[in-house]
Amino acid sequence: MASKSFVVVDRSRSCGLKLRDIVVKSGDTAHIFSRFSPALEMVERKHIDAVLVEFDTDKATTEFCAAVQALGVPVIFLSARFHPFDIREFGFVASFPDLPNAPKLPVQYMRR
Repeated sequence: MASKSFVVVDRSRSCGLKLRDIVVKSGDTAHIFSRFSPALEMVERKHIDAVLVEFDTDKATTEFCAAVQALGVPVIFLSARFHPFDIREFGFVASFPDLPNAPKLPVQYMRR
């Protein structure tokens, strides 16, 4: 089976390296970015199987996700680690249900 290639946009720098290590350990490739513009360039130039991005509703995130989806690449939402001062009430687990033999990424974070 061919290896998969993923783009991870980790603007908060909270989970990108951990995700990369997990993906690489499974034999796939992960490209980590802290900004949307270089990540989108990678998606436009290289075959990418999925993009992982921290969940947010700001304009930059929604525009990036719309551009990636317009290219036919699935977007998988993640959440950053919750901090005591973080008032957000969401959290997600990354999974790749459409990809056979896909890694299950332990990136679910629970509020304390």
